[in-house]
Amino acid sequence: MKISAASQELIEDLKGKGLAKPNHCYSNAAQTVLGVLKGKGKYVLCWMWDEKGVKHGHAVVEFNGHYFDTTLQANGGFASKYEIFQSFTAAELGAMIKQAGGDVDGAFVPPALLADGKVACVEVSI
Repeated sequence: MKISAASQELIEDLKGKGLAKPNHCYSNAAQTVLGVLKGKGKYVLCWMWDEKGVKHGHAVVEFNGHYFDTTLQANGGFASKYEIFQSFTAAELGAMIKQAGGDVDGAFVPPALLADGKVACVEVSI
């Protein structure tokens, strides 16, 4: 998967809305898809490899066929490699959040890609 750089204007907008917090890729991406993009993008769970070659679960945004890692971009750069695991439309993301007891218009925990390859709406500590 090739990551594109988002415009600096978008990055600043996301920072201003609190959607570029370090180590919060799942909530940043989910709130970007559901709120900022008004459901027009996709929430993408992926594997990413850091500068030491260690694989982590991560979330990015797909919009108009391009993938954006606004969390890492806003905080200094990008991962060395990305691999798509699963993609969710805004409707699918909302349904999964609701099934886990969340409220897409209020408090929720978005789906996370866990180290064992499972997807669950759980808090992830990094």
